[in-house]
Amino acid sequence: MTVDYSDLVKFKEQLQRVEKEFDTFLRNFLYEQALRALAKTIKNTPVDTGLLRASWQLSDIIRKGDNLEIWLCNYVNYAGYREYGHMTSNRKGWVEGKFMCTIAIAEVEREMQARWNREFGAWIKSMGL
Repeated sequence: MTVDYSDLVKFKEQLQRVEKEFDTFLRNFLYEQALRALAKTIKNTPVDTGLLRASWQLSDIIRKGDNLEIWLCNYVNYAGYREYGHMTSNRKGWVEGKFMCTIAIAEVEREMQARWNREFGAWIKSMGL
């Protein structure tokens, strides 16, 4: 009696390919989401001189254990004050923050699960599974 294992061998090879290429897919997905957040943040940023809006940037993707991190940063010294709010110079009033980055990240996070389901499904399909 002979047994044909060719389909099982093919499936094993497909799984090995998925395992090998998953990190690249995941990094690309994360970077795409970060770019969405960056674009929304830039759009939300008020313009006085343009310096604050022009100074938003993304860090490299960093692996920390099982997690991947990417930072959306602005190193202009008053960026935090515009984001979260601040006291007036005479200490008698409060200037509300614009929350340009906070709002952008929340918007991207709301859309992320549906986008993940769609893109991961398409990627798995492209891998032959």
